[in-house]
Amino acid sequence: MENQNYTEILAENICYYRKKLKITQEELANKLDISFQAVSKWENKLSSPDISLLPTLANIFEVSIDKLFNISSNYNTNSTIPNDDNIRICCFKGQQLLQTCNDLDNVVINLEGNINNVISYVSIECSEILGDAKAGCDINCTSIANNATAGCDLTIHGNIGNNATAGCDLCVTGNVNKDAKAGVSVTINGILKGKN
Repeated sequence: MENQNYTEILAENICYYRKKLKITQEELANKLDISFQAVSKWENKLSSPDISLLPTLANIFEVSIDKLFNISSNYNTNSTIPNDDNIRICCFKGQQLLQTCNDLDNVVINLEGNINNVISYVSIECSEILGDAKAGCDINCTSIANNATAGCDLTIHGNIGNNATAGCDLCVTGNVNKDAKAGVSVTINGILKGKN
């Protein structure tokens, strides 16, 4: 394996992802509870962030820690995925599993027919899901008979049989039979039988 200068790679990626988010060094520093001078030193390759800040940096930039260092994370296709009726949807670029909504922004899977359970890294659109639905990005469906969990927006044009969870906005035109929670806003036009 070729020798990599991971200090330089990390410095360049911090600068790249910060600019991609259109935030200043000071805004990034505030999110990390450090000085903007520290961020400047990282980007100018004069120092590197403390290892304990790497998970927070990765979360802010919505990338994996591996991606901060340009290390390709290959998905192990020999993993122990149960042989069940769940539909599992993921998206690869080469051998790299794409896992963040930024990477998957333009990928939407449209599911048709009788769907029992869905587990997806990408956004899904569908009519009815007879069981659980879990997506890393958005869910836009008619109804979900059991639990619905979306990494970003959850939009249901009917009812949710159990819990509804969204990382961003939650909008249900029908009822939610248990709890509903969202990172940004919750709109339920029907009845919420649990907690909000």
